Amino acid sequence: MAFTYQIAQLGTTPLYQLRLLLRDTVESGHRLEDEELAWVLSQAANLWLAAATAADLLLDRLETHGTVVSKSVDDLSISYDRSALLEQRRRWARLGAGHQVPFCGGISVGEGQVLRDDTDWKHPAFASERQACSPPETEA
Repeated sequence: MAFTYQIAQLGTTPLYQLRLLLRDTVESGHRLEDEELAWVLSQAANLWLAAATAADLLLDRLETHGTVVSKSVDDLSISYDRSALLEQRRRWARLGAGHQVPFCGGISVGEGQVLRDDTDWKHPAFASERQACSPPETEA
């Protein structure tokens, strides 16, 4: 497991952007590993939905791992309020829902071939294999 954060690459690296949103930018005491965040980014439609999903992971860990949410020493008291993260998660989910761009591809034979040749293209989850990969049928 690894932790990386380089502020110089913030503008070009979604992993670092996600860490910044989650306020998880200091190696000592970081809450999510690079591999976990990379997986979240690979599953989400955009950065905002990835942040909402990662916040869900953090909230779940607070509940299941018995994470200390308050600490008192003498007159000093520090507490962590889950409701702040929960509200931020809701905002990210709303932002993410508004940043999804629908795509209707394969309208022409050439465009369909370009999509099939692109190894980085993700097939839409709602399309069947035939819809996503087959070129339009032409009449003979």
